[in-house]
Amino acid sequence: MSPKVRLLASLIGGIVLGAVIWLYLDHTEKKMHSRFKMATVMTARRYIAAGKLITPELVEETSVPAAFIQPRAFLGRTELLDKKNKPRYQAGLGLLKGEQLTRSKIRDVESAEGLSWVIPEGNTAQTLRLSLEQAVGGLLQPGDFVDVLWTGRLERGIGRTFCLFQKIRVLAVEDQIWNPDRVGYEKILLKRMQTENILVTLCLAPRDSALLALAKEEGRVSLALTSPLDNTTHEIPPVGGGDLQPG
Repeated sequence: MSPKVRLLASLIGGIVLGAVIWLYLDHTEKKMHSRFKMATVMTARRYIAAGKLITPELVEETSVPAAFIQPRAFLGRTELLDKKNKPRYQAGLGLLKGEQLTRSKIRDVESAEGLSWVIPEGNTAQTLRLSLEQAVGGLLQPGDFVDVLWTGRLERGIGRTFCLFQKIRVLAVEDQIWNPDRVGYEKILLKRMQTENILVTLCLAPRDSALLALAKEEGRVSLALTSPLDNTTHEIPPVGGGDLQPG
């Protein structure tokens, strides 16, 4: 091969190699640019509890690298409003401060997913059929807090009453489900007085739910209404017939 041919082959090879390197660097540059390209996504301005209506003051637009935006995330405020510019979504799960709002964690207020959406993560719902006397005279409302009392007979037929659980959230009364954004609930006392029974659904940890199921079978369960402002865990010893003494 003559020197001219070798020189021409070297030039062509250099041009091809240079083109390959340029294409690689150009692809890498575009990939890096898309990775760090900034975009806007909606995030929680502060903690948003499950069931809370997502209003404008609870969210904010945050600039993040486009590659870090989660699937099905809301990208602008208008996506969170209905045609009348009113909030149209509720938090299906608790949202942490700074967390992106995605369609997997919030729900349309007009949809009817039901009771499961107001049960906090890690908890269960347990329903009791109670008389008016057992359910605070039928005056319970969704969202109230109650202590759960159990009365039964132990060995040797000795009757005892125990406080099984304290400050338990009422998730539903009859078919009215707790909604933290709801102002009031329909008065259904007359209906209760006609049926003489009320369905009350409580929010309990899984083991507590199992204990309550057993308590229903082994004795009589009743509820005592508590103040939502009282965060004290009280020491409540069991009581029996011997405690029913004057003075």
